Amino acid sequence: MSRRGVILVACALGFLLAGLALGGLVNSDAVRPAALELRPVEPGGPAGLASVGRVDGRTVGPLAVWGLEPGSRHRVEVAVECGEQGLPAVDDLVAGPNGVAFGRMRAPVISGGTVAVTVFSAADEAEGNPRVSCGQGPLEAGGVPPQPLSPAELALVGPGEAASADVSALIQLRGGEPVGGVQEIRAAPDDVVALGVRSDVPDQVALDGLGVTVQAGPGVISRFSVRVDEPGRYPIRAGSAGDEAVGVVVVGE
Repeated sequence: MSRRGVILVACALGFLLAGLALGGLVNSDAVRPAALELRPVEPGGPAGLASVGRVDGRTVGPLAVWGLEPGSRHRVEVAVECGEQGLPAVDDLVAGPNGVAFGRMRAPVISGGTVAVTVFSAADEAEGNPRVSCGQGPLEAGGVPPQPLSPAELALVGPGEAASADVSALIQLRGGEPVGGVQEIRAAPDDVVALGVRSDVPDQVALDGLGVTVQAGPGVISRFSVRVDEPGRYPIRAGSAGDEAVGVVVVGE
């Protein structure tokens, strides 16, 4: 995703959550949302983050899930705990061409001090529909929903943290091929570039010319950041791709 695209997505979701925040300020039913890390049910499966609160008698909040099949559709439920029967929370969660999906949850209130968000394999009813990721956490009294993060930022930071990089991106590899094609990640000289890497096989990923190498593999997102001083093109190479470029950082062009 380009830097401009990251900004546009973050701004759009910021306006969306602003309305939720105002509702929480005037509603006695409001609680501080749970910042949930959605973990894969099976190693290498989809992961994500969600922010869940109660506003105007509803369970609401944004979520983002990555590692999905591009164009796939998924059921999302909220419940008290992972593994329990829940309530549908998203009308239509659809993965984009890079395998990342945004959703806005809205469901009846889940009673109790905890909440869980589950993503299913398909958009069908829950029965016979495998769970692919889930996360749960406490709901605390007071507060309003936090500001959302862009898909790339969500891949690079933990719940509640702020992204500090100037440019960020997520590269996903399946069978040595970059999901969505080879990315061009554009930055200006002296920018801090943060990258997240997922691979469905044990892998080694290197950023040519900058001396950065990380190990990647199923079920994890490997993260690194580097300040790029000099203009140029810096290929990102992966062992699973035969050391072919799976992305390129373009600086000052």
